[in-house]
Amino acid sequence: MLRFFTVACVILTFSIAVGGRASGVRIHFTATETQGVSPLVVGFDAGEAAEGREFNWDFGDGSASGAPSPRHVFYVARGEAIFDVTLTVTNPDDGSTTTSEQPIIVSAREHFRAPDQPRVQLASRPAGDGRLLLDASDSSSANGEVVRYVWQFVGDGPPVVTTEPELDVAAPGSSQDLILTITDELNVSATHRYRVSGGAPIITPLGGSSPLRR
Repeated sequence: MLRFFTVACVILTFSIAVGGRASGVRIHFTATETQGVSPLVVGFDAGEAAEGREFNWDFGDGSASGAPSPRHVFYVARGEAIFDVTLTVTNPDDGSTTTSEQPIIVSAREHFRAPDQPRVQLASRPAGDGRLLLDASDSSSANGEVVRYVWQFVGDGPPVVTTEPELDVAAPGSSQDLILTITDELNVSATHRYRVSGGAPIITPLGGSSPLRR
């Protein structure tokens, strides 16, 4: 496998009024790699000179970011693709913008296979005062670390982002559905649905094949 490790630098220059005079600002847009084999992980950095400004990264594959130093994974199933990564920097003081592009060339790996989904592991234990502590911290991924846990208690408020949420134990005969989505560092997600039945309580997987430990 041939892989290229290069750092690209694009210098953006625009003027900002300082005390009634224009001051040129040079912004270094860097990419840790500009070509390689799918899945290709690339880190981008607008540099310290861009602090205090607004960012809009377009990765050329339908994904975007507003962070100054995002990390993105490029996938190609067959052949070769060129992704034109565009950075637009906005000065919030006067609304002026500067845009620049950097092509990222990605080749398909032979016998390419999409990355595996993370493996969800859900555990539970009583938390006292009629509450149940749910724990997904033992979930894992072959792609790297699991970095985000989002819980949606169906019909009961907005999603909760944590590894160990608490849930009011339902009364006997009633139930609460929950949806758990975990995401790994390659931005690959797995979503599973469960039902918590009142009484014991009992947690039943409704979708997926994730194991349940108690």
